[in-house]
Amino acid sequence: MYLAAIAPITAIPRPNPQILTYFTSKKLAAGCLVMVPLFKRQTPGLVLKIKSLRQAKSLVKQTSYGMRPISYVINSQAILPPAQIQLALWTSQYYFAPLGRVLKSFLPDIKKLANINFGLASSPIDRRQPTTRNPQPANLSSDTASQNEIIIQTIKHALDTNQQTILLVPEIHQIKKWQIDIEKEFNQTPVIFHSRLTPKQYFLNWLMVRNNEAKIILGTRQAILAPAQNLGLIIINDEHSPFYKSYDQKPYLNSRDVALKLAELIDAKIILASATPSIETHQNSTSPIVQPATCNSQPPTQVIDLRREIKAGNYLLLSRALQQKISDLLSQKKQILLFINRKGTASALLCHDCGQTINCPNCSVPLITHQNYRPGVMALTRDPSTTKVEIPETRNHTSISQLACHHCNYQQPAPTACPHCSSHWLKTIGSGTQKLLAQTQQLFPRAKIAILDKTIAPKPQDEQKILTAWQDNQIDILVSTALIFNLAPDFTADFISIVNIDRQLNLPDFHAAERAWQTLKRLQRLLCRSELVGRHAEFISRHSEFISGSSINAVDSGSEPGMTTFLIQSYNPKNCAIQAIAQNNDQLFYRQEIKNRAHFFYPPFSHLVKLTIKHKNNTFAKEQAQILKAKLDRAIIKVPDKIKILGPAPGFIPKIKNQYIWQIILKTDPKIMPKLPILLGIIPKFWLIDIDPENLLS
Repeated sequence: MYLAAIAPITAIPRPNPQILTYFTSKKLAAGCLVMVPLFKRQTPGLVLKIKSLRQAKSLVKQTSYGMRPISYVINSQAILPPAQIQLALWTSQYYFAPLGRVLKSFLPDIKKLANINFGLASSPIDRRQPTTRNPQPANLSSDTASQNEIIIQTIKHALDTNQQTILLVPEIHQIKKWQIDIEKEFNQTPVIFHSRLTPKQYFLNWLMVRNNEAKIILGTRQAILAPAQNLGLIIINDEHSPFYKSYDQKPYLNSRDVALKLAELIDAKIILASATPSIETHQNSTSPIVQPATCNSQPPTQVIDLRREIKAGNYLLLSRALQQKISDLLSQKKQILLFINRKGTASALLCHDCGQTINCPNCSVPLITHQNYRPGVMALTRDPSTTKVEIPETRNHTSISQLACHHCNYQQPAPTACPHCSSHWLKTIGSGTQKLLAQTQQLFPRAKIAILDKTIAPKPQDEQKILTAWQDNQIDILVSTALIFNLAPDFTADFISIVNIDRQLNLPDFHAAERAWQTLKRLQRLLCRSELVGRHAEFISRHSEFISGSSINAVDSGSEPGMTTFLIQSYNPKNCAIQAIAQNNDQLFYRQEIKNRAHFFYPPFSHLVKLTIKHKNNTFAKEQAQILKAKLDRAIIKVPDKIKILGPAPGFIPKIKNQYIWQIILKTDPKIMPKLPILLGIIPKFWLIDIDPENLLS
């Protein structure tokens, strides 16, 4: 007779026990899959440990409840390798997530695993145990072309040693480009993981990785949970991206941190690659950051103080200097990118008589004004009878405005009178891509202008049509949101201006300055990307040490003048993020931001825990938030300096989709993170718990 410690693969609310003990007459392998009774139903479970009854006599004597038998064995082979099981246990503990829910994210459909024969079930590789070493990540910061080439060469080195590689990318649209590069370089197709796979596709890919039939694993954050048997290399591309954090489904994991833990468990090499490393990576890094070939000189950057424009009577989105620059460039047949990170015409419709805005009935936000464009109307279409890309006429598609909510998708026609006081004196406030388009068309009526945003280009093929037209010089001015980064590295411009960076800088979130700086850096690199083409191969040959495993610190830069201007418009031109770009001094930004984070006890000097309650009754949500705050105050009375509590307070947007939102933020000292689950155990199960949130505003 044996006793088995089993984790039921179902969401058992914390802090209830996540591992239960059952008995069986068979000696089962750790990691095998069984069916067990749980309450009045049957549920699959993963065997974590197995002991003979003789070894566990003391445990049996101490047990105050009757143990139940395992119902039957689903698969007697180890489904997950030991390191994956250890990773699941760590993930459940760190993110205070039900272990069963975490294990579900590691596994395909349980029904498909019944009686599957794994090709490597008896392989020595399959029994590799977690290590206690803590390998330091290698940090790679470079332009995209050089960075991608280094990644390819590093994968080649891993393949030469017969090891598997996991390459993570933050967004699905990036997978195709990497797949093409990998197939071209290695003549093999990587196994793909992302959220749009069908259950059958996911299972087949999972099985290939489990059987060590796949050497290169490519995907979004899901890919780090693939059951690699012989993993030697993990690459996190664009490690700074917030999309590595799961925000739309539980458990709320950060794949970057999970990857770092996995590398520690199996002693694998891990590379954090980013042209703009996150503050946490920059601060915590003990290995030098590799900075390969850069532009011979960064684009001369001009900063426009919009306060002076107002004083001069210019209320347009384009400053006088920007208007003059666009005029000069158009006469030279140059192409211009105008960046504004908001779609629509305006951020609100305001009544000048009563001062009310027209708000969404489901959310506590003003409705965004949109011109009456049909989706795709601005996406360029190719005439099949010619080779010319035609740009649809845009000046006559603005007949009636629509009001839309970007949170719940509510829409209504724009009213002709204020619904509060019946006044007809309605005026739009704020700005978006459509307003910028209208003003630019008015100033430059002969220019060919197009928009690139999710309303105009909802599908990847729409983005590609616009890119084709741009490359064929059929667009003079492109007005774009952050969607422009989807077209890199194929997109280059002669001139780029960010129309207003202040909205991003002024968000009440500790990441705001960092995200704004990263946006500016990414736009700046679109200008110098063409100069970098062809130079990264020379860098690779000079710095092969990094590829084989050792980190270096190399900067290749010069000072040749005369590159295209990069223009930033802001009401706060002295902001550190803007000045760091203007002076081409990344360390200026890092020093100031790290100083600010340390002063206000934000990551990487603390860990944040976001506690959120959502309810249709605002009074109930507020009362529950106050009750929990009182509990937390009592619980931390012995360590008040180690944990700081902010709130409770309404969410940044107090109501979304008819649910009121209240939040409490915990700032915790990193040293007490292992004890944090004890504190979180007092939180009722209807609260959402997010460890290390990427966003405090949602």
